[in-house]
Amino acid sequence: MQTLATTPPQLAVGADGIVLGGIRTPAVDAPVAKLSGLGQTGGTQFCNIFGTTVPFTNQQLSARYHSHGGFTVAWILATIESARAGFLRPVDAFNLAVVGARSDVLR
Repeated sequence: MQTLATTPPQLAVGADGIVLGGIRTPAVDAPVAKLSGLGQTGGTQFCNIFGTTVPFTNQQLSARYHSHGGFTVAWILATIESARAGFLRPVDAFNLAVVGARSDVLR
């Protein structure tokens, strides 16, 4: 995982606020929400490991993908790349591709 030279260390994030580097999945590389391992508040230490998810608005999704077809293409390409990198088994990649195509993103 990439970090910046700051004290304390800060994770390097892209324009959407999603961390750069690490294991890449379709949810990270064709996102419908800002995913972060940080920012969770809770009464116990255990809650802190879940991070936060902030859904993108329809306007943000439209700007990024333009249509459901655009999202589907981005999702499938991210799925293929994740499988190629060894993070997904082929059967799981196939199932994730189907999930993306059947999603209601920008429908």
